[in-house]
Amino acid sequence: MTWHASEVPHASDEAATFSPSDGSDIILFHDSTRRWHRLPGTAGAIWATIDGRRTVAMITETVAMAYDVDPASIRSDVDTMLDGLLDRQLLVQPSVG
Repeated sequence: MTWHASEVPHASDEAATFSPSDGSDIILFHDSTRRWHRLPGTAGAIWATIDGRRTVAMITETVAMAYDVDPASIRSDVDTMLDGLLDRQLLVQPSVG
């Protein structure tokens, strides 16, 4: 799926987030599928920005600033990550902001 810059991803109500205090990888649990998902590095950073208010463009810019890279250089990575989260039912269909 091609994510539009104005779309707003929303976490599924069935996705529970576990963020270890040591700052290691974010762990997600999907209640109905009973599956765990580990989000290392930038994947965890992308998940952490999904709050139901930020657009894809805002998520991309936030993660790019955190890693000191050009937003255009990571946009496809953000899209790929969002696709994977949607496929695993960790996101619900996006809305347009």
